[in-house]
Amino acid sequence: MIHSDGLVPYALSNSKRQFMRDRRPGAMKPISAEQAPREFEEGYAKYMLWRKATPMTAEEVSSKVRNRAQKSDKQQTIKVGKS
Repeated sequence: MIHSDGLVPYALSNSKRQFMRDRRPGAMKPISAEQAPREFEEGYAKYMLWRKATPMTAEEVSSKVRNRAQKSDKQQTIKVGKS
């Protein structure tokens, strides 16, 4: 978030500094606009391979179930035709 005066909130700037400090060397590399889609596709494919090979924890499963249950509770049934 950037305020109208151009200042970044303190917590966000600290988070960015921590991210920059803690990331592994070589994790970021410059790419062109033409390379971006391919880089994204490759990264997503690697992530999906890892995700499919890594079992979900019990906490992840329960979180997914809760989220789906909440979504179905929010759906409304609309009656069509004569009652």
